[in-house]
Amino acid sequence: AKAGLTTVPEVFPLPRQRDGDGRDWLAEGPYGRQPPPVLCHGPGVHPAALLAKWILGVQPAGPGFEPALLAPMPDDIRNLSGRVWTPKGPVEVSIGHDGHGRMVRISVPAEMSYRLDRRHLADDDQIEVQGGKEVKGK
Repeated sequence: AKAGLTTVPEVFPLPRQRDGDGRDWLAEGPYGRQPPPVLCHGPGVHPAALLAKWILGVQPAGPGFEPALLAPMPDDIRNLSGRVWTPKGPVEVSIGHDGHGRMVRISVPAEMSYRLDRRHLADDDQIEVQGGKEVKGK
């Protein structure tokens, strides 16, 4: 994040190393002193997918996210937000603390149906869902 990247890079800055002749092989390599231009590694998206599913709690409950299952699992996290992309648009989740307790706010695209599951939230956690259409039952 400090480097301004929005993806997980495939190659991190390499340590300086010299060969037996004292040459700096990183500076003389094909990229000079710059890292390779690949800034997104496929398996690097896995942590973001786990965050979306297990912390923000957004996952499909049916084909095409119809309905979406909203089951936030913040544990002891007090401040977090994220966006999960679905075929009908992004579902945005914000977990914050308002002085009285934790507040979970979820914004769902207007044309999307969803099921809300509170079982992983504390009794005093508040939850607010904007947009979408709630589907009751399983």
